[in-house]
Amino acid sequence: MSAHLIDGEFQSDKYPTCPRGKVPLSVKDVTAQDLLWEYAQRRRVVDAEFSDDLETALRQAGYVPPPLPHPRGAERHETRDAWT
Repeated sequence: MSAHLIDGEFQSDKYPTCPRGKVPLSVKDVTAQDLLWEYAQRRRVVDAEFSDDLETALRQAGYVPPPLPHPRGAERHETRDAWT
C-alpha cells in the first residue's frame, strides 16, 4: 500500500538507519526550517536549552525567523520607529 509504512509505522526510505516512527529533519532543509522553528517554540516550556540551541542552529543554517508579534495594545507612531 504505502512505501513508507511498515507494520503501521513510518519508515524513511531515504534514511533507512533512522528508527521506525521517527522522521528525519535537517536544520539545513529549507522546507523544514519553519516547522523546526515552531517546534522549538512549543518545546521551550519543557526544555528551554534545547529550544535555544535549535533556534541557534537554524539561524546558523540561514533561517530568518518570523518577526515577533506586536505587543498587545501597542500603537505604532508614524513619526518614530518604536512601539509604545
